[in-house]
Amino acid sequence: MKLLIQTLITATAALIFAQPVLAHHPLGGLPMESFSDGLLSGLGHPVLGFDHLFFILVAGIIATYSGYGKTALVVLISGVLAGVMLNVRGVLLPAPEFLVALSLILLGGIGVYGKSLAVLPLVALFGGLGLCHGWAFGQTIVQQELVSPSVLSGYLAGLAIVQWLLGVGSGSVAVKLFGILSSTDLRARLACAMVTGVGVTYFFEHAESVVFSVL
Repeated sequence: MKLLIQTLITATAALIFAQPVLAHHPLGGLPMESFSDGLLSGLGHPVLGFDHLFFILVAGIIATYSGYGKTALVVLISGVLAGVMLNVRGVLLPAPEFLVALSLILLGGIGVYGKSLAVLPLVALFGGLGLCHGWAFGQTIVQQELVSPSVLSGYLAGLAIVQWLLGVGSGSVAVKLFGILSSTDLRARLACAMVTGVGVTYFFEHAESVVFSVL
């Protein structure tokens, strides 16, 4: 019961502070003009957006207890980078905000179910979901009028580095500090339930904004 209460408190706090954090940018809104600018922006975006942050953290936990931690994370990050490039190349993704929210619901729901995935379904899932998140990250590049190859390279490098550290770190903490060794561990399932709740919240927030924009 105590663990459940702590989880609910954490989820509530995250949702309360999510919008103020999302309003910030690693460069304070200034344009990216160099490799270091792109790198800093790439390092900051997955951390400042709670939807992306929760996604990579729970992905690291699920990948680790499934036994394919590094392999799955490599595929996920590759999907993220590919998603950025699709956006940069002008490929449109339908309802990207909803897809990101649904990725949290799907990945969290799999964790709540308490079943480990085999390597092929796991990497296919991670690659596809990573593509959705990467496309959303690509908006930062697309919204800037002029982006040099060095800025884009720095941005991609930053995204890859921070997500690798977050994913590997969350998996290591789950196993070494909390002893979460399987998908049936109650703590892992509670963490995934929290992520599912965040995804549902974001989904309805986006749905509400769409409805009110039409009305």
